[in-house]
Amino acid sequence: MKYGLWLQPTGKSYEDLQNLINELARKFDCPVFEPHVTLLGGIDVNLEELISKTEKLAKLSSSFKIKLENTSFSSTYFQNVFYLVEPNKDLLDLRIKLHGFFPNKVDEAYFPHFSLTYGDYSAEQRQEILEYVKNKNLRFGFEISSINISQAETKDTKTWSVTQKFSLKRQFV
Repeated sequence: MKYGLWLQPTGKSYEDLQNLINELARKFDCPVFEPHVTLLGGIDVNLEELISKTEKLAKLSSSFKIKLENTSFSSTYFQNVFYLVEPNKDLLDLRIKLHGFFPNKVDEAYFPHFSLTYGDYSAEQRQEILEYVKNKNLRFGFEISSINISQAETKDTKTWSVTQKFSLKRQFV
């Protein structure tokens, strides 16, 4: 079984972003999925080991804020249309800490983004979705207060689920 580590918004930010993903799914016939930024994907270890490592990582880490920047798109299924995540020290520090727990996996290039749609669409269709989102003129930023283990092994987002959440140390009031 393969797992991922997700950073997810909470509260109103979660609701607003889930509503946007749902709206895009209805309008452009895309799959629905939970709002998240993937910290690390494709982790192929047993769940007990992953839980242990993630719990230790969370205890070493503090909550931080993420800001979603411009929208963009690429030619891959899981980076269809997305917000760029503004790189910040806290996110990059978390990736460095992650390397100690998954040294062979974290060597891969990291492209922090917040997906809005998934799919195999033409460049024209992706541009249409991108323009639709841009015209909404939305800005998002939110606090990351946990690292969540997700089970997201296939493209079928209906089978995806968050199996565990590990709170980060509180940094903000």
